[in-house]
Amino acid sequence: MLLDEQDIKTEPGTGDVSVIGEGEGEIEGEGEGEGEEMDLDATQNDGNPVYVSREQEIEKLRTSGSMTQDTHEIARVKNFSKIQIGQFEVEPWYFSPYPVELTDYDHLYICEFCFSYFGPKKSFERHRTKCTLMHPPGNEIYRHDDVSFFEIDGRRQRTYCRNLCLLSKLFLDHKTLYYDVDPFLFYCMCIRDEYGAHLYGYFSKEKESAEGYNVACILTLPQYQRLGYGKLLIAFSYELSKKEGKLGSPEKPLSDLGLLSYRAYWTETLVNILVNLGEDVNLDELAAMTAMTTSDGTISTTNIGANY
Repeated sequence: MLLDEQDIKTEPGTGDVSVIGEGEGEIEGEGEGEGEEMDLDATQNDGNPVYVSREQEIEKLRTSGSMTQDTHEIARVKNFSKIQIGQFEVEPWYFSPYPVELTDYDHLYICEFCFSYFGPKKSFERHRTKCTLMHPPGNEIYRHDDVSFFEIDGRRQRTYCRNLCLLSKLFLDHKTLYYDVDPFLFYCMCIRDEYGAHLYGYFSKEKESAEGYNVACILTLPQYQRLGYGKLLIAFSYELSKKEGKLGSPEKPLSDLGLLSYRAYWTETLVNILVNLGEDVNLDELAAMTAMTTSDGTISTTNIGANY
């Protein structure tokens, strides 16, 4: 149950105190004046709420997984200060619901091939001597130079995909999926070298989307951002839509960074077509050429018109 079978709520009109369920103890003393702390060790029998300090609530949020009172609070409170993945030490941006016992370790070690996670460094090093995975456990569906795309079925590779989702949640504030991966396909973009295929980014999509979405979640790992890989991921998702003979659009809402990336891609793609085509074309024709929906195309043409 949530927080030892108690619900956590925010006390109206205050920013420093929250309420945890219906307590069994009594709060002694005044404790309600501005700037004063309530005695949490006291007991009460009259059914009044038990008040906790902001610091205690933050600690609850840090160690209680996804079972918190506010999804926006989850996104704000990080439960790890650093992660080690491959040769990179990265600072997480958001909360991710890794097992509670790992929150005792500020530093989280993640295998860069299978995404298994460890608190103790020795446990991680022992895993690396045994892990034989050198690329995502799926079909390689694209290769050019040292870039490869792998398609992974969430139903067939549940553990791998759940681990990938937990990793990506550290950097995506809107992402909520991490357990039910069966309805999704995952497309992992990797760079190959003599040691294996290293994940640079990925996107997931529903196997059957009633809304016509061609992307559910998309992420370029922070250490590889601003190098053009996000644009490649977006372009690949639309190439898949073309192969399927469908128009596609990313699942909404997009994160701030996601929206900027998509708008830049849409605008650049349409400008290139309009410049090279040299003749009038309507939105439906543009949609057929690009696999973009007309609504996304309208947004992009509006941006083009605002800039020129």
